[in-house]
Amino acid sequence: TGVQTCALPIWRAQIVSAVPNAQTQFQNITGVLGDVDGNTYVLETSFGRVTRINANGTTVSYAGGGNVTLVSDPQFGLTEADAFRLDLRGAEGFSFAQGGAVMLIADSAHHKVVRITRELIPGFEFATRLVGRLVAGGFAPGFGGDGGLANVAFLNRPTAVIADPVGNIYIADTGNARIRKITAIDGNITTIAGNGVEGFTGDGGQAINASIGPPRGLALDLAGNLYISTYDAGGGNARIRKVAPDGIITTVAGNGGVGFGGDSGLATAATFNGSHGIAFDSGNNLYIADSGNNRIRVILPNGKVQTVVGTGEAGDNGVGLQATATNLSNPRYIAFTPSNELLIGDVGNSRILKIPGVANAPRISVDELNPTSLNLVAGGLPQRMDVTISRFNFNGNVGFTLSGIPNVVSGGVVSPGLTNAGYVELGAVSGTSPANYTAKLTAYVAGNQGEIVSSS
Repeated sequence: TGVQTCALPIWRAQIVSAVPNAQTQFQNITGVLGDVDGNTYVLETSFGRVTRINANGTTVSYAGGGNVTLVSDPQFGLTEADAFRLDLRGAEGFSFAQGGAVMLIADSAHHKVVRITRELIPGFEFATRLVGRLVAGGFAPGFGGDGGLANVAFLNRPTAVIADPVGNIYIADTGNARIRKITAIDGNITTIAGNGVEGFTGDGGQAINASIGPPRGLALDLAGNLYISTYDAGGGNARIRKVAPDGIITTVAGNGGVGFGGDSGLATAATFNGSHGIAFDSGNNLYIADSGNNRIRVILPNGKVQTVVGTGEAGDNGVGLQATATNLSNPRYIAFTPSNELLIGDVGNSRILKIPGVANAPRISVDELNPTSLNLVAGGLPQRMDVTISRFNFNGNVGFTLSGIPNVVSGGVVSPGLTNAGYVELGAVSGTSPANYTAKLTAYVAGNQGEIVSSS
């Protein structure tokens, strides 16, 4: 009898995009963010605007909706403008910087990065306005400017932009298959990953010499490692790669193939399909918008991957359901709010989902079974299978249950307590004909069987 395991945390999903009159409509969502006051921000590429959904459910236009494209030379246009005058049609990603005081927008269609800040209006003591300024990008798509000021460099369809705690800015220069960095101290731009050739090479070496797939999402962990999601473009690029502070690049998720597979196993052996946004929770766990698979997946500290949101089926079966029972449709953009709520830009359903408590949910991952299968003799003594687990976000007891076992097999379980190890015993009933059976092992937080955190 073999025992199969995987881990499937369960939370409740609720929609946050509906205003009291339920009339808000979103079209082609390309980003979602949350601030410390409970407001949600939505970037829409078709309308070219950022909409803020206030904590009380009302909405307000935050930026975009105009026809101004910023340039670096005042002779040819504006170098700054009121945020509502900006033309953001085609923008594909945004993020907060400086604790939320600055919004960075990847103005993909115009091959630029702009920033939005709130500033005092000259001549008024308290009145403020939102101002847009050019951060990076030239007059046309291209590659150039490394080593010089970012605002006169050339980009090619940037799709994501983030900043680190000291103000350095990282850009997914998608059309150039590179990651660019703007140094806070001098405003100069350099390439830190990608040699400009789409592909998959260079693991274990310097990232600037590696070929990477077109980058679509960026995230930074607490140690300063930069993570890059790349989508498949010609094969072998459906991966999440990491650039360490010393410049070395490695793969942390994805075997390069396109499809779905590998839940409960190592993330590097798993298969993804069109990964876009990536984000870290407060526990430094990396979440991936596995868009083509209609799922959100997480990489746990032990390197294993699991689905946390989505059934894999495209559609909208409502909200208020368990996260793993909620259908998604092309979920491309994710972000964590300061209060650790997961926001999902569910693009195909034109809605924003919010899942509270994801970062603090108790989780269990079954790490090892020894042996992984048992050869039982009918009427013989039960055989023992040792179980090793990892637990995350809690220190309580873990229990096991077995199900899905045919009547001809008997089983028993024990709780491992705080040792992170336990065992199950299985035995074949006397008179049983030779056959192969698969048991289902479920681990749960002891004393709270309603909070199932691992099953197959």
